[in-house]
Amino acid sequence: MTASLSLDLAGARVRFTCGFGPLMQYARAHFDPALAESGEESQTASVQSELRWHEGHPPADVAAAYPEVRGAERVDRDLYCRDGRVVWLRIDDLRDLHLRFHWNGATLTVRGDYYHRLSKDARADRLRRLVYRRQMDGLRRKRFTRLLYFLVYYPVFWFLEHERRAHPLHAGAVDTPRGGLLLAGPSGVGKSTLTAALGTADGGHLLSDTFVVHRGTTLWAVPEPLLLDRWSMEWLGEAGRVLTEVPHNYALGRGGYSIPRSRYQQRSEAVAVVLPRRTPEPYLRRIDGAQALSRIDAFDDIVNDLRRYRPLAAVLELVAPSGLAQSRLRGLEQLTALPCYELGLTASLTRDEAVQRLLAILEHSEQLRSTPSGALH
Repeated sequence: MTASLSLDLAGARVRFTCGFGPLMQYARAHFDPALAESGEESQTASVQSELRWHEGHPPADVAAAYPEVRGAERVDRDLYCRDGRVVWLRIDDLRDLHLRFHWNGATLTVRGDYYHRLSKDARADRLRRLVYRRQMDGLRRKRFTRLLYFLVYYPVFWFLEHERRAHPLHAGAVDTPRGGLLLAGPSGVGKSTLTAALGTADGGHLLSDTFVVHRGTTLWAVPEPLLLDRWSMEWLGEAGRVLTEVPHNYALGRGGYSIPRSRYQQRSEAVAVVLPRRTPEPYLRRIDGAQALSRIDAFDDIVNDLRRYRPLAAVLELVAPSGLAQSRLRGLEQLTALPCYELGLTASLTRDEAVQRLLAILEHSEQLRSTPSGALH
């Protein structure tokens, strides 16, 4: 039975439809903070996305399966474009996902077909299904998060970049009484742990911890579960008790956790940018905006989550060009004109000490706004 979810992601209305029950059950838990309020479901969607789940191999006759290919220009081996439409038949990081896009100037329509198979060879696929029959549900679940990225997050990112000049970053963000704090960095540097620590502190409200959308210094949440390993949960201590575990196995031994809706914030105005790092010795120091811009731009090319998005955005630029690369850099220049800091983290640093350092950054940024000569202690 086909089911639909209506979402509000960073101010963009999204309608996601799929007939595969286990994926939709996961999607409802994954997108919980972004589910549209009652009465908002009927609003016109900026992105309409549909996924059809298939067991087995992709069709051999592409033209028969996807009539849009006929008469279209072939601009790459498996990429066809015509009249605001794109057919993309080989996603590098998800080879069995076929995507079709249509941009009519107001709404981006996405139709995906995912073919779940265990081998390129049809006979070997059937044999492996017998061997792994008890693990099949788990093997399917491994694809859920990435499918949601390609069917929901990435199309929304493109719409926001193209229409609103609001750009995604691999970063966490928290709103506080002193303003918003952006924590940017690649995976494994402590970004999610710090975001969770400040987001659960008094006065803190979480925006998101993996993706943040920004237009200059304005930040919008892109909610998804907080991904924390066992060490991080132990480090959070009592603060971690407000988190609820999401029943899904995530990569790298991490669990997914949701925070109460009362602790979420959809939007904030950033007052400082922090780049955390794992270091032998703790430190907190100011860095210049050009250095911060260069690093954040590099992070988004290093991290898989956004590196996978960039080709999709480039594909849509073929039918609706808008100079996204230049716009991203201009937006980063505005963001990194804020006070920027480097925060060195050690294993011995406690949650309370980490929160105090982040609050000191917010206080120092406030001093800079009133007395530019303020010193960081």
